[in-house]
Amino acid sequence: MIQALRVLNDAAGLAIGQERLTVCTVGHVDGIRLLSQQGLKRINLSISLNAANDSLRSEIMPINRRTDLAELQRALMAYKPRRNFALGVNYCLLPGINDTEADARAVAEFCAPVGRVLVNLIPYNPGTKPLTRAPEEAEVERFIDWLRAEGLPVRQRVTKGRDVMAACGQLGNPTARDARRALRTLQA
Repeated sequence: MIQALRVLNDAAGLAIGQERLTVCTVGHVDGIRLLSQQGLKRINLSISLNAANDSLRSEIMPINRRTDLAELQRALMAYKPRRNFALGVNYCLLPGINDTEADARAVAEFCAPVGRVLVNLIPYNPGTKPLTRAPEEAEVERFIDWLRAEGLPVRQRVTKGRDVMAACGQLGNPTARDARRALRTLQA
């Protein structure tokens, strides 16, 4: 990944400005530490949190079984590439799983010592083997309100790709994609 970032940023490569590049991780602490040693001051970093307690996060994100939240939090606290850096914290809202007021409070407690953050709230998109249903707009708004009441800046991600099983939380479904293409062909 480090080599890819260098090629993407290099004037002889794709010449993409560091500020336009974001590394998103599930919480590979060794990778976060390695990235911090590279001197790439303008690269953005975001993590997929999805739960702020170890038992739930381990259930929905197996990486947490190897690296718990306390260790991840320490690595993020140490990651300070520039003075105005803001960590992206991605949180996929799963109704009935991680959507309570206590969950919002736990997210705020996790983020507090990390420094400046922006929570990207992502409404879950059920795939072919869903964990739960998609959240209703009122549920998303309520969770955003709870996060903001805890002092967190929040942005709701726009849901795209749901109709072809390619949205967040979905791995894609060739059958659904083919059916959608066939429907478009018939409509044309």
